[in-house]
Amino acid sequence: MQFKKLKARRSLLVLLGALLLGLSTGAVTGSLVAIVQKLTVREVDGGRILVASVGVLLAVFAFYTVLRFPTERRLAKYYDEKFGLGERVRTMIAFSGADGEIHKAQREDADKRLGAAVRAKGASPRLLLHLVAPIIAAALVLVAIFLPVHTEDGGEPPVTDPDFNLSTWQEQALLDLIETVEASALHESPKAGVVEELRSLLLTLKSVKKVSAMKNAVISTVTAVNKEINDHNEYDLIGEKMRNTVNPAVIRLGAAVASLRGTLVGEELDAIEKALSGDVAYSQAAAIASSVGSALTGSGARTDGALYLALLAFADELDAIADSEATFSETELTEAVKVAIGHAKDTVSTALLAESTNEGVRNTVVRRLLQIFGITEDELPASERPKDAGAGGSDGGYDGEDSDEELNSGGLGSGDMVYGSDDTVYDPESGEYLTYGEVIDRYFAKVSEHFMDDNVPEELEELVSAYFAALYNGDK
Repeated sequence: MQFKKLKARRSLLVLLGALLLGLSTGAVTGSLVAIVQKLTVREVDGGRILVASVGVLLAVFAFYTVLRFPTERRLAKYYDEKFGLGERVRTMIAFSGADGEIHKAQREDADKRLGAAVRAKGASPRLLLHLVAPIIAAALVLVAIFLPVHTEDGGEPPVTDPDFNLSTWQEQALLDLIETVEASALHESPKAGVVEELRSLLLTLKSVKKVSAMKNAVISTVTAVNKEINDHNEYDLIGEKMRNTVNPAVIRLGAAVASLRGTLVGEELDAIEKALSGDVAYSQAAAIASSVGSALTGSGARTDGALYLALLAFADELDAIADSEATFSETELTEAVKVAIGHAKDTVSTALLAESTNEGVRNTVVRRLLQIFGITEDELPASERPKDAGAGGSDGGYDGEDSDEELNSGGLGSGDMVYGSDDTVYDPESGEYLTYGEVIDRYFAKVSEHFMDDNVPEELEELVSAYFAALYNGDK
């Protein structure tokens, strides 16, 4: 029967048209959402775009299908009016189930006339509107794809925050760092706090899901570790206050203390010993004692700290020498000054050695955390970055023998960070010669980035980790 064939074809065309319009309007909607996000300096949210696009597609498809799907009565009326058949097709449909020769003859006549009209004029609907919609949608999609993200300052567009998942290698590296701190010569007071901060970081990172949150947690731990060491160390507070006095000898001694170099302190104490002779010895001793005492009082350092007590004892001994002007012979003066300087060398160098060790461990912890989690020093606040080797490190002891053995047992480096050589290596990126340790740190940071991206099999991570662990233990 001709009518049934036309109805099936018409139904298929309506469904195709609904799908085409649905896809077009869905693409237009998704494109508009993306364009708005880019123009309002927002991160392009692919999930939100997908939900909006699919939602509109389904809604348009359903609405168009319900509105245009051909029922028999609707289609019969359409063909009667389109081909001028009066009500022949509608009558055929209305009495399609009726028996009798008249009804049968009417149905045959209507179907015959409908077939002839279709062959003469065609029955396919015009699809121009349905083809315009995809063209518009395609244009908007191209705009959404190539439109740059607008930034208020003209800089780079916001970067999507990647996912973070603590790898087995990172967890083990952090546990190894905790063991390193526990076995180090770090003073017991800050050691407990540093270990607790590292354990807390490990617990936090197991539940962190984004790289930004991971970096915030690591940087917060660096700040907390620095505070633990700063609360115990006094050399910078005391040294800076001594440098702000008016006595030249105390200013130089304060600079040596602030540098955390015991050898420099010893040299300045030797200079003071030479100055404390002759007629001005007693007045010089009193002036130095007064300046040192005032600096200690105004430093805000702990009064029970080893460095504070060592310098206070030195000031007291110089005070006692100044008070003995009327009773000391020249020989007794020389001997008393020598004893005071000797005591200061021993006690101050011992105190500086302990604080130097603290600084070395601090730098090891901070740099290792940055390496493990792929964070650069520039991402830290300036006040929280590791200090240069000259302002701490392995020269804390006066004579240099104990400090080298305790801090750098078998290699070159700072604190527990031990390198296998002090050779310089050519760096093709900068065109300069860098120290062996700098090159290792740079390569390790690059390797860590690949570990964080989960691009390296776990077995390979463990192998590479063991390799760098050997390098950091002094192997070459």
